[in-house]
Amino acid sequence: MFEKLTIVAAVTALLILTACSDSAVDTPDAAASESTVTDASGSNNAATNVPSYKITEDEVKGNIKRTVEVQLSSRTDENTLKTIAEEIYALSNKKVERTFIGYRIAGEGTDQAFWAKTDYDPDLKVHIMGKNAADYEQLKNIPFPEGVILGSWMVANGIDYRMVAYIKDGKAYMQTTYDTKSSDEEYKLTQIDKGVKLQIEGEKSLNEYFIVNGKGNLEFWNENGNYYTAKKM
Repeated sequence: MFEKLTIVAAVTALLILTACSDSAVDTPDAAASESTVTDASGSNNAATNVPSYKITEDEVKGNIKRTVEVQLSSRTDENTLKTIAEEIYALSNKKVERTFIGYRIAGEGTDQAFWAKTDYDPDLKVHIMGKNAADYEQLKNIPFPEGVILGSWMVANGIDYRMVAYIKDGKAYMQTTYDTKSSDEEYKLTQIDKGVKLQIEGEKSLNEYFIVNGKGNLEFWNENGNYYTAKKM
């Protein structure tokens, strides 16, 4: 009975915190400095449904290789990515043996793994490591589990998947979904100053846990600190 009351109190506190934060405007990730942005495109792309992009790094080493890092406004498909790659490839008039272009999605952190790559080695090869736009939307729209939903998040920490925290029968759970398969695990829910902490009890915890903060975002923590944060859906 005491555990159920504790969960109710923690959930109530979380709802109050997130309700207050909804009135504030989220601050976007810091933009790249002017010195690293070599090109910003999108003036012609809006009419063709090609996502806009920003080149955050563009480095050429002799005639050996060119390395480009790009921030896309949204996910897309393979054919559209080829179009973007060809446009970026043509921006340089320096002839090199190989060109490597890596793409991240805006708002998902500039220190995360690339969502996709287009490599001229020397011919163009497209590698999409995360989910394309259609598969990403399908994953987002999978029905939620039964119970009181504490929050839901799309995680892009190397691979794309969805997490949902919820309360059912007085217990807290975290559901993780890759593609169409979901797994649910029970977590201990604790109210803390910055929100709600969710952690598996016992040896399975591996000193890792989650914090749903006052903005409703999901923070990933281990013994070294907060190493990733997923924004609420």
